[in-house]
Amino acid sequence: MTRIYGDDHLFVADVRQNMAFIYTQQGHYEREKKRERESFMFYEQALQLHESSLETKIRICGQDSLDAAKSRINIGHVLGDKGDFENALIQYQKGHDVLVSALGNDHLDVSTSFGSLGGSHCMLGQHEQALECYQKSLDIRIRVVGSNHPLVADSYQNLAVLYRKQGNQAQAQEMASKAYHINLNVINRGPEHPQTKQLKSFLRL
Repeated sequence: MTRIYGDDHLFVADVRQNMAFIYTQQGHYEREKKRERESFMFYEQALQLHESSLETKIRICGQDSLDAAKSRINIGHVLGDKGDFENALIQYQKGHDVLVSALGNDHLDVSTSFGSLGGSHCMLGQHEQALECYQKSLDIRIRVVGSNHPLVADSYQNLAVLYRKQGNQAQAQEMASKAYHINLNVINRGPEHPQTKQLKSFLRL
């Protein structure tokens, strides 16, 4: 492939990115099977491919391109899978800043990026920063897709988990209840969906 297109081609960068996604999924599978060493090896391969893809996109499109931003976010995901939340947060923030600059605040990609930032802050025990990011993600989703959408339910669920970690059971129950009732009533989820069942357990219904 590189013999045909050379290293500095977006097609090559995208192929490497897609290969990285496959390695990441394999890493998830190995982790589920409790094979941590194998899981780590797949995540390392995914990380190397994403970093190579990012380098190509920076050379062709520039540091502040959407392509480079999304590659940074992909790198953040893999770092998070490895448990390296500090460096994941750095990559998420770099990608996020470009997304906001290019897309504005009312865009679902920006909302998802806020969610990723919130997740890293949460895992680092930075609960106030996580709350701010999760709330911004929720606000964007409500503005863009309305209040009865699965993405909104996901944001409520993130907030429920965070509030429980903070020991705020009342707020956690309120957020989980909102997520649960959205899931019950949207077409592609319903009572048998894994997230709905998880929320039901969370609420002890």
